[in-house]
Amino acid sequence: TGTGAMVVGDQFTLTGIFEVNPDTKQSTGILKVFTVAVAYAGGAGNITVSQTIYTSGPYQNVSAALPTTTTLVFIGTLSTGYPRNLAFHRDSTILATADLELPKGVDMASRASLDGLSLRFVRQYDATTDNFLARFDILYGVKVARPEWGVIIYG
Repeated sequence: TGTGAMVVGDQFTLTGIFEVNPDTKQSTGILKVFTVAVAYAGGAGNITVSQTIYTSGPYQNVSAALPTTTTLVFIGTLSTGYPRNLAFHRDSTILATADLELPKGVDMASRASLDGLSLRFVRQYDATTDNFLARFDILYGVKVARPEWGVIIYG
């Protein structure tokens, strides 16, 4: 029922809602930080946060159920910009590459893979300009598999 607006990226804590150990599901004593995912104009209503909240079961990530009404404690000062830096575990993000097809009828085509990265090289002669055209290609995708293994550090 507050009057303050929230923008995407604002972060806050709730009294009595703590992080839990991912293995034991016991409270760590550290307040859980929530991040606003959808802008909120203020007043009565629901706030959308960026992380799914699990209060029990194998994915439990908070120590207790969220109250329907409570005071939000925002990180930082109103209308003040803070530099945000990221720190994360190397296994929190996945990079995947795919083997690209080797075209026929070209001067040279080759593909190499190293440590899971696949790179393609293709060279073709252009009779119009009397040049060899060459290119390197990589097809990749990135997925944040464990967002809870990353943190934001305020400067």
